[in-house]
Amino acid sequence: MPCRCAEVSVKTIDFLFKTISTQYLVSSRNNTFKYYSYVFMKHYYILALLVFSVADTLYAQNESENDGPVMKSVKESMYKPKNGQLKARESLFDDGLNTIIIYDKNGDMTEIRRFEDYGVLIETTYYERNKAGKAIEGMVIDQSEIVKNYWTCQYNSDNKLIEVLSYNSDDRLIQIQNNTYDANGNLIVMSMSDPDRNPQWKHEYKYNAKNQKIEQLRYLRDGSLKDRRTYEYNKDGQEVAQYKFNSKDDGYTKFVSTYDEMGNLIIQNWFDETGKQTHQTTFEYVYDPYGNWISKRRGSDGKLNMVWEREIEYYD
Repeated sequence: MPCRCAEVSVKTIDFLFKTISTQYLVSSRNNTFKYYSYVFMKHYYILALLVFSVADTLYAQNESENDGPVMKSVKESMYKPKNGQLKARESLFDDGLNTIIIYDKNGDMTEIRRFEDYGVLIETTYYERNKAGKAIEGMVIDQSEIVKNYWTCQYNSDNKLIEVLSYNSDDRLIQIQNNTYDANGNLIVMSMSDPDRNPQWKHEYKYNAKNQKIEQLRYLRDGSLKDRRTYEYNKDGQEVAQYKFNSKDDGYTKFVSTYDEMGNLIIQNWFDETGKQTHQTTFEYVYDPYGNWISKRRGSDGKLNMVWEREIEYYD
């Protein structure tokens, strides 16, 4: 059986990366996100904040209902193959290490260590939790153990995250995130503002009767619409089609997704409004005995362009 670990839906992480204007694709096990370490440096901080936005602190909460062993730690290395050549897996967890995530015995993430080239630790993120396991504060420190930034979280009576206050190393408030939910507990508005409550951006979401997200609207600082996305699902609840509509013209891009028997994304085809295919992204996986991937390869239009390797340790 696959392990219990702190993971989030593939729809959620897809939303996260598109939120920060990236177009990276990720994979899932039982519709759950497996990692984020390939985020570029300039996006790392905002993603750390968005981590608290959906599914009751994304990485923080263990939503899996499987009875397998709990992850204790995950080491991950990622690289772009040169001329399609793979690197030796064994050496990557020393000089090629990118991140280590530490979990407690409940499967909740407690620590993220991030490394530069040759395995040099550059920063660590810590999470403090209340008795219910909710992350109430996060802190990023550098290799000299100096605080770089931190944030605090507030929840409503339904234990839904409603506010994140972010501070810099001088204890100055720098950003405010607010979340609003519908009667079913679905996130319907997420907004970011500066300390004076001036808006920076806003996202709105709509859901169907099955509480599946069917529409996403993204707004810019001035309130104008940036883009709109709609979603379709199969009988297993997996996202199989997504439409991205541009705000400035009538064009759109359609993303059609296919999954393997483990529930991981293996093919995503892109089409324009005429139905012409414009791009294809593919994934290949190697799984451990518990059904969690330990190797992932991504191809773009038939060419291998990214490899992830993971080393997973489990609690006894």
